[in-house]
Amino acid sequence: MTSWREKLRLTREALRTVPRLAIAFSEDEGEPDLAFVHDLQRQYPGIDAEYLAFLQETNGLQLDMYVLFGSRSGKLETIADGFRRWRPIIQDGGVPIGEDPSGDCFVLALDGTIRLISVQMDSVTEGGVAADSFRELLTDVLMGERFLSLVPGWTPANENEWTAHLRRQGWLTAPP
Repeated sequence: MTSWREKLRLTREALRTVPRLAIAFSEDEGEPDLAFVHDLQRQYPGIDAEYLAFLQETNGLQLDMYVLFGSRSGKLETIADGFRRWRPIIQDGGVPIGEDPSGDCFVLALDGTIRLISVQMDSVTEGGVAADSFRELLTDVLMGERFLSLVPGWTPANENEWTAHLRRQGWLTAPP
């Protein structure tokens, strides 16, 4: 299985030869704020090591219409923005790590799962599990075979730059 790091590297390479991919993939400018990452690790000692590695490598990503927050202000939202917006719901624990196209939040819960929560919820535990870990979210869901599970009603007629990229790479093989 190809790791999220390798998929990220290959996607960056593909962007040079397939410029239209920029419609669906972008990274935030600037270096990650490593002091922020270390503070996050101190505040949440059991935080997923893969997530911390992601924050040390990138300052946020847009994958199709899904955003993974960065550590430093740029064109994408930051984790701090996520905390401000989602504080009432995540007060029982978790780190807001991104949002989906409808504005629902991906939360790295204290148990290591990634939960998808909406503003109608009262706690992180009410959210459905999108992935069992950050590695799974990035490798299998956002950049892999389970991407179409996020897009109800998807058909081959709905192919876009992101799903075409996933198919070219062999990371997405068949519709659900």
